[in-house]
Amino acid sequence: MKELKVFGGFFRRDDRVIVAATSQRQAAEIIGTSVGVIKKYFAITGNAKEIEKAISSPGTVFVLKNNNDVNGEYVERDKK
Repeated sequence: MKELKVFGGFFRRDDRVIVAATSQRQAAEIIGTSVGVIKKYFAITGNAKEIEKAISSPGTVFVLKNNNDVNGEYVERDKK
């Protein structure tokens, strides 16, 4: 089984999003964007809070509730 990585980046309207996935391709599919966007605007996060949240539910996209608050709460993004 491939190891999960937590990808974090800014997506549409400057929303900070995170997702636990095994690859950039998988992260792109889950978020609903291209691999190019993931490569350009996302990185594997080292933030312990983000890692804990995303790993708790792999494949779920979480959005930072208040981008201006460094300690803001991540909430599950509405499914499309």
